[in-house]
Parts: sequence; structure tokens; C-alpha cells
Amino acid sequence: MYTRLRTQFMKKLLTTKHYLGVIVVIVFFGFMGWYAFGRAHNLIYGAEISVHSLHDGDVVDTPLVELAGVAKNARTFSINDRIVFVSEKYDFKEKALLLPGYNVITLKGEDKFGKKTESQLRVVYQPKTTNGAESITSVSMNNDYGKETSN
Repeated sequence: MYTRLRTQFMKKLLTTKHYLGVIVVIVFFGFMGWYAFGRAHNLIYGAEISVHSLHDGDVVDTPLVELAGVAKNARTFSINDRIVFVSEKYDFKEKALLLPGYNVITLKGEDKFGKKTESQLRVVYQPKTTNGAESITSVSMNNDYGKETSN
């Protein structure tokens, strides 16, 4: 009788251990998958570029503008095909000289896996005239990029 009870107890214990083992393995591989996805995030999404100091469609009245922002995960980063230094925190700060009228600033980044990201800022430089009147250049920032109209 004692051996029979012992056998039944061992069977229950083995099935409980079996289920606990399966649960531990599932949790372990779940955490491993979560960790692998977190590490592969840079590979999947590539470089991310955002400019904080200037926005698409801005109209400025000074020819020299400062571009400041973040180029996250960018191994190489350029503004209008000119290489720009990016800090350890992925911050950048660079000045750009604008021509009167419509200007397109191209930002390019490439991560260490070769994935390229490109974005453009369309900015209008409208200089102030000496007598305070507005200049004659006006640019529509809707779908007709670069189409000039006169006032």
C-alpha cells in the first residue's frame, strides 16, 4: 500500500514539475524574444531625424538659420550633402545660409547597417526691405512647391 501511495504521489509531483518546467521555458523564451526585438529596433527602423529649431513651411526673415535637432542612430549625417557632426547623445546643431525665396534643405542619415533616411525642410527666406514694405516674393507651400507668385 505504501508503494502504491508513493507511486501516485510521484506521478502528481512529476506532472507538476513538468508543467512548471514548461512554464519556465515559455517565460524564458518570451523574455529572450522581447530582448531580441528591443536590440533589433535599430536594425528595423534605421536612423531617425528630427529638427526642433525649424519646421517645414516656415517663413524666415534672416538669411542665416540654425538647424538643431536629433539624428538618432545615424552613423553618418549630412545637411545638403555636407557632413555634420552628431554628439554622443545624437544631437546636432548647424547653420545654413538661405537664398531669397524658396529653399529646400535636405537632411540625410545612414545607420551602421546601411539603412538610409532622408527628409526635407522647405523654408522661405523673405528678406525685409529697407523701407519696411514686404518683398515681392511669395511662395505657396501647398502642393505647388516652388511655384512663385507676385503680389
